[in-house]
Amino acid sequence: MLSVEEALATIGRIEPELAESARAAWDTLTGGAGPEVVTQWRVQLFCWDNLPRWGAEPIVRWQIAIALAALLDALGLERYAAIARSETTRQIVTAPDQSGDRGRTAARKAAQRSGIEPPGTELVTWGAVMEPAEAYALEVVADRLELAVAAGELTPELLAEGIEWLRAERAAHGLTMDGYDVVAEGVTTVDDPDPAATVRPWAEAGANWWIDADWSSMDRAVVRENAARRLEAGPPRID
Repeated sequence: MLSVEEALATIGRIEPELAESARAAWDTLTGGAGPEVVTQWRVQLFCWDNLPRWGAEPIVRWQIAIALAALLDALGLERYAAIARSETTRQIVTAPDQSGDRGRTAARKAAQRSGIEPPGTELVTWGAVMEPAEAYALEVVADRLELAVAAGELTPELLAEGIEWLRAERAAHGLTMDGYDVVAEGVTTVDDPDPAATVRPWAEAGANWWIDADWSSMDRAVVRENAARRLEAGPPRID
């Protein structure tokens, strides 16, 4: 595997300006450290929160994201490179009004559907403005969720274990599970002849709500069309 400097030199021999943008992005992403500190959480935070607020034209921000992707590819971090050059990142960094709600909403939705956004719970609520210790704890949880997603651990079986843990924790605080909702999210398609087969294992694990959420596109027209077709087909029924 190439070192960061070797990777930048390789890129620079072909596109010097791309290498300069890649270095600027890398220094912000890692604080000048090596590839070992790169995580999905940090890449998402840079691409969807930090980079959109850089004082540059939208096309320049997108070029910086592409430069970072090239560097991540050269370092053998293809999964992170895919985030940097994704359509999601392009839509976020090229949004015309980064100071408005639209850009922040797009970034929030992207983080939520990534699967590693640490959720707030009745016992733990993440603050909008965090002290260093809380920010560190949030990143640790996100890193653990990344490992779980990468290993394919987010299964109905893991949900069932989590519910049992939650039940015990609530009992320790004098709380019951009465009125406590467990929500599972996934995708069933209009063309699936048996969508209930997707939902049933999650219900059997203890989920009592199912959110059918297709996050494959952020294009409003596509989202509206897909949602209308899915609603017309009706919910997957397991009874």
